[in-house]
Amino acid sequence: MNVGERIKYRRKELGLNADYLADYLGVSRSTVFRYEKGEIEKLPTEILEKLAEVLHTTPGYLMGWEETSNDNKIINLFRQLHDSRQKRVIEFTEKQLEEQNNVIEFKRTDIVADNTLAAHLVDPSKEFTDDQIDGLKAYLDKARDEYFRKYDK
Repeated sequence: MNVGERIKYRRKELGLNADYLADYLGVSRSTVFRYEKGEIEKLPTEILEKLAEVLHTTPGYLMGWEETSNDNKIINLFRQLHDSRQKRVIEFTEKQLEEQNNVIEFKRTDIVADNTLAAHLVDPSKEFTDDQIDGLKAYLDKARDEYFRKYDK
């Protein structure tokens, strides 16, 4: 993965859109896309530091100079397992990824029902009313119950 791909990956992983990132960095949306496409290879230090901050990572990770500590830990633990257990870990990981992707897709399609709440999910300072919180909890409880009916075997 190159710098741009890591930026895009982390942005999407955190559910941030390019406009939010552009505002945070003080650049245009097209500049963010140029970073992600690798069209701007030499990032100014202040931009790199802000990117790392907003993406909850390090400049070293974005530049590809370091792996995350979780990557190293997972690889080391995995290598210690016998082949049969490695296979089970792979199967479990694939199932977790599938579930995660289903949750992300579920979030994209269904949480839009409450436009006010969905519009402010990336704003950490947003305060919600008790009714909004209760509604979201009920919605998530229903989604969890549907999930377990579908996937719990």
